[in-house]
Amino acid sequence: MNINTLELALKLMAEESITPNDANCQKILTGYLQKLGFHIQHLNNEIASNLWACLDPTQPCDLVFAGHTDVVPPGDLSEWIYPPFAPTVVDNTLYGRGACDMKVALACMISATADFLDLDTNKPPNIGFLITSSEEGDATPGTIYALKNINNFHSKYCIVGEPTSSEKFGDIVKIGRRGSITFNIKFTGKQGHVAYPEKAHNPNDDMIKFMHELNNVVWDHGSNEFPASNLEITQIESGVAVNVIPASSYCAFNLRFNPESTTTYILDTVHNLLKDSQCDYNINHIISAKPFLNKPGTLYDAISSAIETECKVQTRTSTCGGTSDARFLTSHCSELVEFGLCNASAHQINEHISLDSLNSLTKVYLKTLNNLFNC
Repeated sequence: MNINTLELALKLMAEESITPNDANCQKILTGYLQKLGFHIQHLNNEIASNLWACLDPTQPCDLVFAGHTDVVPPGDLSEWIYPPFAPTVVDNTLYGRGACDMKVALACMISATADFLDLDTNKPPNIGFLITSSEEGDATPGTIYALKNINNFHSKYCIVGEPTSSEKFGDIVKIGRRGSITFNIKFTGKQGHVAYPEKAHNPNDDMIKFMHELNNVVWDHGSNEFPASNLEITQIESGVAVNVIPASSYCAFNLRFNPESTTTYILDTVHNLLKDSQCDYNINHIISAKPFLNKPGTLYDAISSAIETECKVQTRTSTCGGTSDARFLTSHCSELVEFGLCNASAHQINEHISLDSLNSLTKVYLKTLNNLFNC
């Protein structure tokens, strides 16, 4: 069965699937996958839609393609050259929300799989697709929910179609991701008149001292696979009027950390810095992701060889960037990589990709399948 990759991509991009809404994306994908012989299981809940499809549901998968149909909001519509959900091709460039993140990659995965299954093989490998509509927001009703409801989910290989390419298509394959921890701290002092500081206690003094010390922490020096852990202060709030010492102040910060810095070490460090505070304080934290690493193996060799063959590019591994659903899948797969289109315009106004990269991604996925299963 031959699939027109661009045609499928345009159908998906026309759906206004702002997270966690799937619109009709998974219905469209189901139609294609059923024609290819896939068994379909819809794992929906009140919030999100999840699609699980595989050739043989009674056996572990040889390879799973994973991705998401949801997109982030388009922002100010007046700033778009073309409407975000009316995908438009101009001068070999495809514009629209979901172009690089990651509806086009889904189309490429299915098109490559269709071409692969057309090959003369006695028994094709057991290929699966795990697709959610809740990756850009809360992952709980998305991939997490799906994995809990798939019977004995395991795959030898997994390819997540996130847009990993950076400067040019094919230059980066991700083999892991950093962890993410966010802190929220409220400092409580005593409100008063700025002219009578002895009758008040300014919580900003404690907060500023704490943030200064926090910024001077060297968490680690990274490793061969990971950059050094990095902290960014993201919110500071305080004050009622210019002549009033505030009663409280608030700050938030996020740390993207590698395996060299454990969560225990991070928590202990933050709490130790707060010990000298003269204010009462309330602190909470959220660990939204733990770091993980997949050492390059057979799957990485197969996809890096495919990139070199189809794109004449020497790819490299990376663990940079934000979090993805790969963090939930890694423990269910023997080998996992993330590979997709260029991420330069991901989440931006006028998100776009070149049609050349669409064709190249389909070829790379197909060649990877051929390399893995000797076809």
